[in-house]
Amino acid sequence: MDTPCRICHKSEWVGVYDIAHPERWICVECCPTVEHFDGETGHQFDYERGEGWMCRYCGILREHTNYDYSDEF
Repeated sequence: MDTPCRICHKSEWVGVYDIAHPERWICVECCPTVEHFDGETGHQFDYERGEGWMCRYCGILREHTNYDYSDEF
């Protein structure tokens, strides 16, 4: 896929392609600082079997971010 981020309009680092909603596509660089289509701000992590904790918006793995794990333990 070579479709751009809805914020910066760059094609690099767009990791999640919801074909039905291309207006939601966002790159890993813009994701942590913007409000998403559902009103949430920043990365939102879901557990993906075989992948680990992954952002539902941009697809970055949680261990590749500066996410604060301290509230989870």
